[in-house]
Amino acid sequence: MRQPQKSRKLFLISGIVLLACIIIAVAAVQLGPYLTPIILGVRPAGSVSSALPPDPAPLTLSGEPLEGVDIVLPPHVVDPLRLPASDGVSITGSSSPAQGTAYLISIEEQELSELIRRELLPAEPFAGRFRDLRVDLESGGLVVYGEFNFGFYWQRIGLLLRQEDRTLRIAGIVSKGTLCTLPEKGPLAELLPQVEASINQGLTNLNFAGPLAGSASLQEIRLHSDRIELLARTSTGGLADSDWHIVAQGVEVRQIDPTIGQSTERLTVVRIDPVNVRFRVRYDAQQPRSLVQWGTDLQPLLVVNGGYFTPENQPLGLLISDGQASGTTYGDFAGMLAVDAAGTVSVRWLRDHPYDPAEPLQQALQSFPILVKPGGEVGFPADADDGQVARRTVVAQDRSGRILFIVASRGFTTLHDLAVFLTESDLDIHIALNLDGGGSTGLWLNGGDTRLVVDSFTPVPAVITVEEK
Repeated sequence: MRQPQKSRKLFLISGIVLLACIIIAVAAVQLGPYLTPIILGVRPAGSVSSALPPDPAPLTLSGEPLEGVDIVLPPHVVDPLRLPASDGVSITGSSSPAQGTAYLISIEEQELSELIRRELLPAEPFAGRFRDLRVDLESGGLVVYGEFNFGFYWQRIGLLLRQEDRTLRIAGIVSKGTLCTLPEKGPLAELLPQVEASINQGLTNLNFAGPLAGSASLQEIRLHSDRIELLARTSTGGLADSDWHIVAQGVEVRQIDPTIGQSTERLTVVRIDPVNVRFRVRYDAQQPRSLVQWGTDLQPLLVVNGGYFTPENQPLGLLISDGQASGTTYGDFAGMLAVDAAGTVSVRWLRDHPYDPAEPLQQALQSFPILVKPGGEVGFPADADDGQVARRTVVAQDRSGRILFIVASRGFTTLHDLAVFLTESDLDIHIALNLDGGGSTGLWLNGGDTRLVVDSFTPVPAVITVEEK
């Protein structure tokens, strides 16, 4: 008779525990939203509008309406993002030799939310922790809202960003419509400066490429209660297709929008007479940098990215920087940019002209494949191509001995299609060598009244620079 009595007691205790768990869970769900400020370590700080500047004046641009632009936002967007004009997006563009190229993009609140949710914050990395992203534009700022999983409950909270010139500063946490202070300690306090730095790095790197010449960088941003306005400009002087623009003595730049394969690519071509400049290979395994950082640090005339490298930033293939060699030479499938002790510059195919360790080379960089064989023959056949499209960087030499650096910045071309274009173009190419591409592709040109930037998406340990003598 004692056993059934014991079972009844256990059953009763289990029921009480289960009921208590249910009560605690329900209480957590009901009270959780009100406990969020305590959990985050913040306190009320007034209204959202009190933390924002006055509504800015609208941006204006005299130009023609455009059907769309490509957005390049390294490192968040790996490939160029097409932004078409629509009911919620208006795009105006203008271009002239005197003023360069400019784009004015206006994006309404709902379109902006969709763009960020679709392209910048895909759902997969946040599954189970984050959902339902929305942007609430304010005069002089914006609030990024999302529902966050606090364990027992989901709570919608927001991050207030205040505009300060071309930057956005985190000004507070928004919970249940109330502005709260930023936490002074804890994981969130450590995370928010990283978030702010990432946002502003994105704004600094933001570029637009469209039907007009040049790659335009962000110049002004205006946040209104119903839309965001972005004004981008380029100082390339409105380079027209097929026009060479003199940057310095012996240095010219040209931008072309050819149809390569099935797409329209953007090619930036810098053509250099080696007599007037100095070529160098720069290598820093300890501090790889973006192309913009390399250019800012060194201040040469031109910087382009180098060849392939390992995750440890060691060169794949031979690299010689100021007479110091690193890496191991490739076989005859590859090519090399070489500068000897006399300053003679050449691009060569290692099958025809292998590397000799006894050569007095001061600068050298190897890569592959050869896109154009000596004499102007296609060097990368269709059956060797896997069909992958990507951004590309090429170093070439024409039949007059000039060196050309070619960057395909939109990332719409395969290696074979690019090789075919180079052989059929009016660039008079004798030989062309593919360098590292994809996220490494980049170019920094600064000479005279011309400044052209195609920033790399990732830091690179080796670059080629061109300096005036």
